[in-house]
Amino acid sequence: MPSASQDSPAIWLALLLVGPASATLLLQLYAWISARMVLRIEGALMAAVMCAGMKMHAGSAGVDSETDSNGTPRSSVASLLTTDVTNIPEARDWLLLFACVR
Repeated sequence: MPSASQDSPAIWLALLLVGPASATLLLQLYAWISARMVLRIEGALMAAVMCAGMKMHAGSAGVDSETDSNGTPRSSVASLLTTDVTNIPEARDWLLLFACVR
């Protein structure tokens, strides 16, 4: 004679409904938190770029050349930082990949 199951079917139905709903809510929470984080990091990087640009502009008032002491163009630093600022939103999705693989 088969033994009676200790779990009722109502519990299994509830788990089947709660699982996907909680996964959806957690994914939306991740998207919301990561969007806030990206905006804050972009703002901090843009502030750093603008501050560095202002320092370069103020320091080059008496200098006619467009290179710094290492011989690199002054605009390359700002362009690299602004490129990094635009790449941050694409990089945040790699965190989700690593979290899923683990």
